[in-house]
Amino acid sequence: MNVMINDISKDLDTTVQGVRIAITVFLLVMAALMIPGGKLTPPVYILATLLFTGVASRACAFGAISAMGGIGAATGPLIGGLIASAISWRAAFIFQALIIAVIVVLSRRVEDPLPPDPARSFDTGGAILSAAGLILLVTGILAADNNL
Repeated sequence: MNVMINDISKDLDTTVQGVRIAITVFLLVMAALMIPGGKLTPPVYILATLLFTGVASRACAFGAISAMGGIGAATGPLIGGLIASAISWRAAFIFQALIIAVIVVLSRRVEDPLPPDPARSFDTGGAILSAAGLILLVTGILAADNNL
C-alpha cells in the first residue's frame, strides 16, 4: 500500500495524509476482527497439531506452514507493487479481495477436528472491548505523534 499512496491520493483527489489515515483505519479494523475471527475459525497451528500426531509429520507440517507464511510475507508486497505498477492500485485491491474470497470458500471445506464446546458461548462483549481498546490505543499513539 505504501507504494500506491501517491497514486491513490491523486486518483481520489485527497492528500497523502488522508490516504495514510484510511490505511490505518483499514489495518485497525482488520486487526480488531482477527481476535473474534480466531475464535470462529480454528487457527492453522491448532489444526496441524490435531491432524498430525507424529512428531516428524507435525514438524514437517509446521515447517511447511512457516515456509508458506514467509513466502507470502516476502512476495505479497512485490506482487501487489507489480500489479499496482502494471495495471492500477484498484486492480491490486480487487486481486486482494479475490484471494480472500478463495480463502473463505476453501476454508468452508476444512472440518474442525475438535468441535467447539456448546456450553461456552462466543464472548461478544469481550470481542467488542478488545477491539475498542485496540482502536483507542492506536488512536492515542497517533494523536500523541501529532501533538504531545
